[in-house]
Amino acid sequence: MTTCSSFGPSAESAPCSPETSSATAWRAAVAAAEVARDLHAHEETAALLGSALAAMGDDPSSTAHDRYDVLMARADAYRWSGRWVELTADIRSAIDAARTVGDAELVLRAATSGAQGALWQTTYHGEVDETLVAALREGLAALPTEPSALRCRATVALAGELYYAEPLAVRRALVDEALAMADKLGDPALRVEVMQISAVAVWTSATAHERVHLAEESARIAAEIGRDRDTVLSLTLAAVAHAEAGRPDRMRELAEEAMSEAQRLRLVYAELVLSGLIMPWLAMGGRTQECEQMLERVQRLHQQASIPQSEQAMMGAVFVYAVWNGSAPDVVEPLMAMARNDPLPMAPIVGALLCRVDRVDDAREYVRTHPVDLDHDDWFSMLAWCNAAELSMYLQDPVLAADVLALIAPFAGHSCSGGSGNAAGPVDTYIAFAHVALGDTAAASVHADRAMALCEQWEIPLAAQRLRDQRDQFGF
Repeated sequence: MTTCSSFGPSAESAPCSPETSSATAWRAAVAAAEVARDLHAHEETAALLGSALAAMGDDPSSTAHDRYDVLMARADAYRWSGRWVELTADIRSAIDAARTVGDAELVLRAATSGAQGALWQTTYHGEVDETLVAALREGLAALPTEPSALRCRATVALAGELYYAEPLAVRRALVDEALAMADKLGDPALRVEVMQISAVAVWTSATAHERVHLAEESARIAAEIGRDRDTVLSLTLAAVAHAEAGRPDRMRELAEEAMSEAQRLRLVYAELVLSGLIMPWLAMGGRTQECEQMLERVQRLHQQASIPQSEQAMMGAVFVYAVWNGSAPDVVEPLMAMARNDPLPMAPIVGALLCRVDRVDDAREYVRTHPVDLDHDDWFSMLAWCNAAELSMYLQDPVLAADVLALIAPFAGHSCSGGSGNAAGPVDTYIAFAHVALGDTAAASVHADRAMALCEQWEIPLAAQRLRDQRDQFGF
């Protein structure tokens, strides 16, 4: 005879019906998942919670609220295992369950959870999750106007979800409101979370120093209150921002600390971002063996994760490796194939690579049919802008040069990169290129000298050598 207890079959328990057995099964799976969670076994936790959800379907006593709780727990497991696509699906299902319950607060709690723990934007480039945006707006409108942790989280989550829908000024207003609310409420864990999401929500080239402050302050607080995972996330965000701001020494220091903890805590997302961050610097540094090992790690982590834009990050790592190890001609066609279906503004990157491999006429034809778009300002923009400057030099295009120089000139001393990856030397190099296209070789020489000094300081000799070759070719 089948018997049951509150945690599973037991020889000393009362007989149980199929319905009781199902109820026992899903509750036992939830209990086992809690044990796995405490061991940082995120994939195992998600699998156990999946079993719980399946068993719930055979338990008429399970409620929509029960389903909501398990979905939110599984979304959390997906968060730490880097399964953002699955996390988003669970959040949407949790929102549906919360609406069945008729609890607007539960809806809002689910809608806010998508931004938590994210190190990049939560959607693919240029996309907006209208379902989450609508849930956040509806929930905020229904909440009391007084400051609360839920209002604070919803406000900053909305800023993040609107990354591709609203200009920086709109997102900054939401971020400032959430930061002020978190400070007023005085909850250190809330402050950490809000600062992390804020850093991603305001991500542009111009906010690198601001993001350094947000990330380092959140790392400090997280460490003080013993939030190990949050410490890793904040250190990762800080390392990325330091790299963009032209401080690779600090980047390397923070990245090493974060990587060690990310591996201990099995945080796939953080490992992926950190590996993609470090790899181009190893490549430019001529550290080929270490670069190859890091590339293998990026590819392995990409296979484990399901994060919007991780495919681009993995492909970007492959292209970076090829460009710096002398195999650039081998990746031209794959890059062009990727650009055909990618929403990223890839035209200047493809064009510049064609020029570097002595296919200038092909580059000219490519940008004729794929016009260079400079009218964007997001995490990827600096890489596109700098490549446009290089392209203007090869194509002798002063109009393009003038347009792009206005965009990159304020960032002398910074690193050219596409967010957390694809670092490609000092922005000063590309400022020099734009001046060459404008016919001002004296100004180009000044900026190139500064770039050479930064290459030495940053320990990236291959970037310095490429600049030397281009200076010889174009006479500056």
